[in-house]
Amino acid sequence: MTKLSRRDMLKVSAAALGGAAVAALNPSMARMARAPSAPARPNILIIVFDTMSALHLSLYGYGRNTSPNLDRFAGQSIVYHSHYSAANYTTPGTASILTGLHVWSHRALSPSAPVLRHFTGNNIFRLAGREYARVAFTQNLMAEMFLRQFHADIDLHLPPQSFAYKNPLLLGELNPDDPLASLAFDDFLVGGYKLDAPYAGSAALGTLDLIVRRGYATHPEVERALQTEICFNGYFYYKNRLVFEGLHQTLQRVAGQPNPFFGYFHLWSPHEPYSPTQTFDELFEDKLRIPAKPDHPFADPPFHQPAELYRFRRVYDRYIANVDAEFGRLMDSMAASGILDNTCVIFLSDHGQLFERGVHGHASRLLHQPVLRVPLLIHMPGQTKRLDVHAPTSNVDLLPTLASIMDIESEMETDGRLLPGLGGAADETRPLFAMRGMENPALGPLKTGTFVLVKERHKLQLFTGYRGLNQQFELYDLESDPEELHDLSASDAPTARRMQDELLTARDAADRAVLSADRK
Repeated sequence: MTKLSRRDMLKVSAAALGGAAVAALNPSMARMARAPSAPARPNILIIVFDTMSALHLSLYGYGRNTSPNLDRFAGQSIVYHSHYSAANYTTPGTASILTGLHVWSHRALSPSAPVLRHFTGNNIFRLAGREYARVAFTQNLMAEMFLRQFHADIDLHLPPQSFAYKNPLLLGELNPDDPLASLAFDDFLVGGYKLDAPYAGSAALGTLDLIVRRGYATHPEVERALQTEICFNGYFYYKNRLVFEGLHQTLQRVAGQPNPFFGYFHLWSPHEPYSPTQTFDELFEDKLRIPAKPDHPFADPPFHQPAELYRFRRVYDRYIANVDAEFGRLMDSMAASGILDNTCVIFLSDHGQLFERGVHGHASRLLHQPVLRVPLLIHMPGQTKRLDVHAPTSNVDLLPTLASIMDIESEMETDGRLLPGLGGAADETRPLFAMRGMENPALGPLKTGTFVLVKERHKLQLFTGYRGLNQQFELYDLESDPEELHDLSASDAPTARRMQDELLTARDAADRAVLSADRK
């Protein structure tokens, strides 16, 4: 870890926010409107598409034309081809984007875990500072937790149900302005709608919740809405087109402030349940060839058959093409309104998605390439040509790179590096780390989890502390075996041992640092 040097099922809600309403959300926004003009710095727009795997984008060579608008955007951007998430689901992956820290450093290990308290100020919004109009929005309630944790550093925080329809939660009406309160009840007592693994904390209340939800879904107004291509994130309904139009209206509003804006928008789509609109619902009736992969011992649930996984994959690809089209519309609207002229646009994802080895989803114990390889494209103001970067990079690199782009001096800690193409050196030998460890306490040693080291052409995946699979490694040569079909841990034992030592040394050092900081 280093420190930086420089560098309403009835009504759309927040899309109609006026200037007075904006100021009411956070008084500092009103103060900012009266602040002196900042030095000429670019606007910053960060767009996170949840659960978007780089390996499903035609941009990166996928066999279906899923991302024509991203391809067009790439023509005037820096495109990172070997970019990795630090984790395989939202909570730890998003925390690494926002803090520039590895998961074993910030310790947002479980779905409800914040980053460690002493890292609360170590975030990209604090980095931008008061010289920027800092705006944040997410449709993912796990990511919303971090916006709450970093609220002191955000000037305009749009609620997650902004641009959405009425919240269908069983108890949502008790506090419609705070979905996290309903989330806590819904998840841990009622059970809620679990997108990766359905369960109910209470059998009786879970059944009641299901009845209420089914009754809600057959309400005439809701039924009509669902027939007009409504999306669902587990807690409220929305239309992607209205969300993107709301984002553009928000950007137009904040672009009128004296200071440049710093916008972080974390969107739910293309996360499941996949909801492509009718225009995209018949795409990809092809025979895409997918390598057969045996079920993993950790397949969860293990009953997914190849034909079912293929069906899921096709609908996911359609949904990607759908949101890609909305992204293209947003970029065109920004260009037409002049906002794009002085805006750095950063496009990325918190993690990918699996359709293999008996797994559909991402929060399993597996950290194979489709769930870790994510897109990263950065368009700088005035950029007219494409630059391709193939050196290994990570989502933890965002924070130090932002410091450089905004020309800001900071002493924030980071595990990231300045990205190549934006001042950083391309290091083909750089180690990249990722992990899943939700079974561990935040302030204890990491005894159970899946840990990954990617270095040069090899990838080591360690399973430790799991019943039935403890201290076992898988080693892959990503250059000759990008599908991770051939485990080389036995046939190339020297490489496996060398990478094992490096991975465990880094993990154990992080444990010592966390425990030492906790004692202070």
